[in-house]
Order: sequence, then C-alpha cells, then structure tokens
Amino acid sequence: MKKIGRALMAVGVAVGAAAGLWVALGPEAFGQSWIIGVALIKLTLAASLGLIAAGAIALRMGLRADLRESPPVGSLEEGSGAARPLATRERSTANDPSASD
Repeated sequence: MKKIGRALMAVGVAVGAAAGLWVALGPEAFGQSWIIGVALIKLTLAASLGLIAAGAIALRMGLRADLRESPPVGSLEEGSGAARPLATRERSTANDPSASD
C-alpha cells in the first residue's frame, strides 16, 4: 500500500504541475474558448487534489498495517538490550528544575 500511495501522490503532483503550466500558458492556448479552458483547469486541479488525498490515505493505511504487524515495545525481554516502554523508564532529574535537593 505504501508504494501505491507514493505513486498516487506523485501522479497527483505531476497533474497539478501540468495544470499550473496550463494556467501559465493561458486556458485558450490550446484552441478552446476561455470558459471551457477554465472549467478544464478546475477539473484538473480537483483531480490532482483527489489523487494526492487518495495517495495519502493509501500511505497511511500501509503504515498502520506495518505497525499492526510489529511487536509492541514492551513485549521484548529485559536482557535483550531493547528499549523499555516509556512508563517504566527512569526519569533523569539532572535538568529538571522541579526536582528538589
């Protein structure tokens, strides 16, 4: 899903850049009337935003699937050198102004 998401986002950016170039050249540069050109630019920009949004959703779904497949942080053994959950870590009071002497 992550590859599909990145591809959709890249296509959306490319379509948006093409629409921006089309605006720079002028909507009537390709032979149609200005009202049709403006309508096509609006549709192209809407499609670009839709592709970017669909890519972001697919990328997020892929990242969530990766998180579901990985083991939780606290499930590793103490002696393995793995990080412990934040709730069981000792707090450093070296730079804590609220720590009293």
